[in-house]
Amino acid sequence: MYRNSLIFLFLIILFIPAFGEDSIVAENRFVHEIENGKPTSRKRAYEQATFDKYEKILLLVRYDSLSGIKSYVNYFYNDSLLISEEEYSAKNDIKSVIRFAYNNDGRLIEKKLYYPDGDRMKLSAAIYYSYHDSLLTGEIVKNSAGKVIGNTSYSYTKEQKTVLSEYKKVTGNSDIKKLSSVATLKEGKIISEKILREYYDKSIRSTTVKYTYDDFNRIIVEDYYNELDELTEKIKYSYRKNGRMNTKAIMDANNTPIEFYTFARKEFVIRMGDKAMTDLEKPLEKKEFSVPVLE
Repeated sequence: MYRNSLIFLFLIILFIPAFGEDSIVAENRFVHEIENGKPTSRKRAYEQATFDKYEKILLLVRYDSLSGIKSYVNYFYNDSLLISEEEYSAKNDIKSVIRFAYNNDGRLIEKKLYYPDGDRMKLSAAIYYSYHDSLLTGEIVKNSAGKVIGNTSYSYTKEQKTVLSEYKKVTGNSDIKKLSSVATLKEGKIISEKILREYYDKSIRSTTVKYTYDDFNRIIVEDYYNELDELTEKIKYSYRKNGRMNTKAIMDANNTPIEFYTFARKEFVIRMGDKAMTDLEKPLEKKEFSVPVLE
């Protein structure tokens, strides 16, 4: 049970050198109960993210509605570059592995997703990225057989960023066939974005998002509009003096909160061990870990 304590999954790890006694930061993420259209102080943890002193995320713990551990994600780095994400169930059964590869400039060029198949991890999909003059220009998604199932192109002007994605039908007519996004830029910030979704059943859905920033170029409001230009949803953010997110409120068109989240960070000094990535060439092994509670 969470009980407002900081739960940190202490795992045996490889590829991150042991920090010795060093500081970590645990960010607790809470969802609050809504009563009579207002958020209350009653809350439960839905996630906890743990970062090192360089702001690299080390561990993400997800909680169920009873505040029990639902799953956790372990992150692995080569210096500052993320090279693997591994998700496990609360019973330590591996759920997925994502591997990342980069070019000599440190730009992401490949992402591969694996799922367990018997006692091995099996490739499910791969995404390949291409660039021109340091700008991302394309993504190609291939399935486990190497067949292209998705293609995304990016184009840029001084005032616009356009993204166009096309997908092969996988499950049925409810699948998205095309997804396009045109973002309007001002001083390098996205001011608005029009998103168009085309489905295989020939239906089309349009959403426009408008962004408002504070004096520190942080998003404080997102307004969502439907194809009739009617406001359907609003998301508001607030920040602490140190720049960390403090609250996130999802509201309906009448400014009534639907969901309300708060975020709290606390620093600890602990001894970190080494942790090991899953070897994709070998049979799966059960991970062992202990769960200390940090008061």
